[in-house]
Amino acid sequence: MNSSVKLKGKQIISGSTARASVMLVSWVCVSVLFGIIPSLPRYSPDSPLSPFLKLGADVLILFVSSLILMSLRLGSEAWFFGRAGGLRVSALYVFYWFRPSKAFKCAAFTLSVFFRKLFWFVLFMLPGLSILGGTAYTVLYRDGMSRALLCAFVSGGGAASFIGLIFFFIMIQRYFIADALKARYPDKKAKAVIRQSVNAMDGSCLKTFLFKFSFLPWFLLCILIFPALYVWPYYRESCSCLKSRIIYSYRKRTEKRYTPE
Repeated sequence: MNSSVKLKGKQIISGSTARASVMLVSWVCVSVLFGIIPSLPRYSPDSPLSPFLKLGADVLILFVSSLILMSLRLGSEAWFFGRAGGLRVSALYVFYWFRPSKAFKCAAFTLSVFFRKLFWFVLFMLPGLSILGGTAYTVLYRDGMSRALLCAFVSGGGAASFIGLIFFFIMIQRYFIADALKARYPDKKAKAVIRQSVNAMDGSCLKTFLFKFSFLPWFLLCILIFPALYVWPYYRESCSCLKSRIIYSYRKRTEKRYTPE
């Protein structure tokens, strides 16, 4: 399945890699631009309001940049997913989410998914990090411990953290198609979209994780930066093809379940 999905993604993105790369470059440029702005001098340091104005401006910049980046992310998802579904998409798919009303809905949806992922991260990483944190506290602020016991706690905490991280990455795949569903049904509430994603991904989380993990050699090439302009579109389009297949299978299961005999 992985090979056929990747092949389809490669065929779809062929000839459009440059346009897809523009979205990646735009995302990086916006991130860098809004990251530089807070460091620029804007007010007289002698003004008593300067600290408050700077804080307010920084909060406003963070707010605006977050809206733009979230909208660009969901807009690019609509572009890739539309192509995976056989549609002839244009730049309007990307800019659709830049409308103020849509941007706020996009932000609410993105934050809703983020906090759910954060919950799972804390849940799975807490045991290992607690062991490592307790070990560090004992060594630094208490009487310490023997070398053998220290190695045992560090090894145990490291292993628990690593296993927890793997389970975390598998668990958050339940939100894998949430972006695609939101892009497909923009007026649907975030809670309903996320619930549908969880239902559709039931039994497919591990397979999806392994599918993403199979791109690891490609991601390692991105250390050289330039290959990212090919790898990122190829990866995104392949993921969109997999999302399209999962959604189709989920609909067939649902129709079969509720079709009268």
